[in-house]
Amino acid sequence: MSPLSSLLLVLSATFAAVTASENVLVLTESNFDEVINGNEFVLVKFYAPWCGHCKSLAPKYDEAADLLNGEGSTIRLAKVDATENQALATKYEVRGYPTILYFKNGKPTKYTGGRSTSQIVDWVKKKGGPSVISVESAEQLKELTEKHKVLVLGTFKDAKSEAAAVYNEVAESVDDIVFGSFSDAAVLAATGLNTDGVALIRTDGDDSETSSIEESEITNALELKKWIHGHKLAPVTEFTQESAQEIVGGDLKQFHFLLIRRSDSTFDETLAKFTEVAKLFRSKVVFVLLDVDISESARILEFLGVDADKTPTNRIVNLADQVDKFKPVDGQGYEDFTNSFLDGKAALDLKSEELPQDWNDQPVKKLVASNFHEIAGDQKKTVFVKFYAPWCGHCKQLVPVWDELAKKYESNENVVIAKMDSTLNELADVTINSFPTLKIWPAGSSTPVDYDGDRNLEKFSEFVDKYATAETASQDHEEL
Repeated sequence: MSPLSSLLLVLSATFAAVTASENVLVLTESNFDEVINGNEFVLVKFYAPWCGHCKSLAPKYDEAADLLNGEGSTIRLAKVDATENQALATKYEVRGYPTILYFKNGKPTKYTGGRSTSQIVDWVKKKGGPSVISVESAEQLKELTEKHKVLVLGTFKDAKSEAAAVYNEVAESVDDIVFGSFSDAAVLAATGLNTDGVALIRTDGDDSETSSIEESEITNALELKKWIHGHKLAPVTEFTQESAQEIVGGDLKQFHFLLIRRSDSTFDETLAKFTEVAKLFRSKVVFVLLDVDISESARILEFLGVDADKTPTNRIVNLADQVDKFKPVDGQGYEDFTNSFLDGKAALDLKSEELPQDWNDQPVKKLVASNFHEIAGDQKKTVFVKFYAPWCGHCKQLVPVWDELAKKYESNENVVIAKMDSTLNELADVTINSFPTLKIWPAGSSTPVDYDGDRNLEKFSEFVDKYATAETASQDHEEL
């Protein structure tokens, strides 16, 4: 699981039941091929009825189907209950819910768009048309901004310039935003550009904004994607179930969180200061508001290691390569903290649980941040560790098997079966992006080996014996 998925995983919510749209086709094993082969474009959602993320997506997916139908679009939206149609789920390698695939002339590709109604509609429309549309007049521009929350426009006198090539590359690869090209003087006036370059128009209710970047500043596709991601959001975006994918799903992977209760007497003043600083870092760091008053924020607070009673406060999260979190020093302002992070001077913020007195009393040894390296780093022993989250269903299912495994090796002083609650303990040199994560530290080695096999006693035992046996053989060879 990616760092992005890890962060999205910690956000959960309770969702109300909604009436399904008649414009979403219900597919089963009996009619699937007929629908897919009978329509040029079909977006298919594989879901499980009990899945919270599926319940959250359902009303947006239904709204998208209704909008497309109302426009007379030939693009069809469909859904498959993967728990009732397991042959289809197996055929299309559905390993998580929801899994969304886009079928064009019967050939599937992965859906890479957002989870809001407008993002779904924009994504499927763009897939069925050109990557860059031509905007010929101010009237057409007005129609586009009324239909789309975000519109990106580029103008280049030299259509073969390096910047134009970068723009077209980005337009081809970003599926959930409408890209256009123009030369009309009235459109140019609306973009705020004085020369060739790219403009982004964001229309979000009463909050509208136009940003621009000149051709000379467009150097490569990744940087342009970051610029677009930083400006398609408001200077500060509230983190919710609906906005989570939009916030963390782009190419800008650095986030500055303000954690505060909306009911706090200083809320307006604090948010205003945070917003002013956010405007200075639009293409470098995404600034995010987390309302601690909302119950669904509890998981994010846990993820960040912040006590709700000790807010307002702020944290920076970096998802560029792995999940890294940073905490400001006492009295450090938002701007100084952000600059220290960008300069590589901010210190990692690692959670650590107190070592319980009975950590060694049971067959499964309990590890925390303070004793982890002492135990796992003991090169005389083979140490197999389960990194888990108490709320994780897969972790709960694993408990009895892990207990059996520990009892099996309890009398072997050279093997340790252990566990660590990764919601309360973090390690600078061990990255955990999903739960449960299983790693073994073989005797005589400081390098862990990941376990990705079947989760049963037999396979676990074979895995442990493989490394314990290798160590014994090594010692025998040295004695000879």
